[in-house]
Amino acid sequence: MQIKKLDITDYKNVLAFYKTQIDFLERKEFFYPYQDSDLNNLLNNGGIMLGAFDNGNIIGLSAVDYDQNYSKILKELVNTFFPYADKDTAVCEYSGVMTHKDYRNKGVAAKLYEQLLTVIKKDIVLCAVVQLENQASLSFFFKRGFRLVYVKRDFEIDFGYLIKYLDKK
Repeated sequence: MQIKKLDITDYKNVLAFYKTQIDFLERKEFFYPYQDSDLNNLLNNGGIMLGAFDNGNIIGLSAVDYDQNYSKILKELVNTFFPYADKDTAVCEYSGVMTHKDYRNKGVAAKLYEQLLTVIKKDIVLCAVVQLENQASLSFFFKRGFRLVYVKRDFEIDFGYLIKYLDKK
């Protein structure tokens, strides 16, 4: 398995991977698919997306979104009850985690996460937005030191906002 940083030239392959793999999810409602403009913005405007490859084919993806407007929204939410992120710290979403159906439960997402930690800014708070029914995702994030700081109900679904400081334990 190889891991590489993706850019806008990978857009069509990334979009095709998501569209194909979402059909193999047991609970499709747990995955919020990127809109074309979101994915384009992430790959073209400073976000970081990593891809795991086997024999030249994408087998997994994950990303950190540095969008400043979204960062402000996330910061407001995670600071609702307690000021977790100070005024100088950006809150960036860790998102887009998807693994090919034939490679699930083989550590691909974990390896992508570990590699992302080596290339992202260290002075941010990572935020994962997870449906609280999605036990697999919650387990993944809790094992990596994320903590639940806010719950918001939208579309009859409870979303948990989990954060992790990159410069603190």
